[in-house]
Amino acid sequence: MSRIAGLLLAAGRGTRFGGDKLNAMLAGRPVGCHAAATAGQVPLAWRFAVVAEGDAPPGFTAIRNPVGGQGRSLARGVAAARQVGADAVLVMLADMPLVSPAHLERLLACFQGPDTLAVSRADGTRSPPALIGRRWFDVLERLGGDRGAQDLLADAVPIDARPEELMDIDTVSDLDRARQWLEQGSSLVSGDRVPAIGND
Repeated sequence: MSRIAGLLLAAGRGTRFGGDKLNAMLAGRPVGCHAAATAGQVPLAWRFAVVAEGDAPPGFTAIRNPVGGQGRSLARGVAAARQVGADAVLVMLADMPLVSPAHLERLLACFQGPDTLAVSRADGTRSPPALIGRRWFDVLERLGGDRGAQDLLADAVPIDARPEELMDIDTVSDLDRARQWLEQGSSLVSGDRVPAIGND
C-alpha cells in the first residue's frame, strides 16, 4: 500500500482578499474548513497543514510557515513528508473549497511510484490539487517565495475536473461566485466540520 501524505497549504497572507479569507463563511462553514474536510475523506497515511499561526484541523499535523509564500509552504510540508517516509504528497490549497473527494481519489489512483506526477486540469488550465512522487521532493524543498510547483507540473499527467471544482478564493468576488454556484443547485462535498485554520 502506498504511503501518501496529504499536504494542505494554508499559510498565505490573503492580501487580495483584504482579510482572513479562510475564515470567511461559505455554505455554513469557513472557507478553509472545506478542503480540510474533503482531505479527511480520502485514504492518506498522513495529513499535514502548513499554517502561519494557530492550530491545524483535527487529524492534521501543523507545520509552521509564519512568513507565508506558497513555495516556502510547499518546501516545508514536503520536508515533513520526507521525514515520515512518504512515497508521495497530495498537495491541496485551503482556499479551494469545492474540490470533491472523488477528484482527489482520481489523483491518488495515478500513483505509480516515486516518479509520479499528476495535476488537476480544467478548461486547459493546470492547478492543484496535485500528486507528486518522492523523486521530486528535492526539487520541491528548494522552492521559496510565492511560486509553487508550476514548472514541475507542466509535464504532469492531467486529471480533468469541472471548472467550479478548481475555483480558488482569492478575492471577495471569488467568494461571491462560489456562493452563487452553490445556490444554483450544487452542493459542497459532505464532511465533518473542522475548526478554521490559518490564512492562505
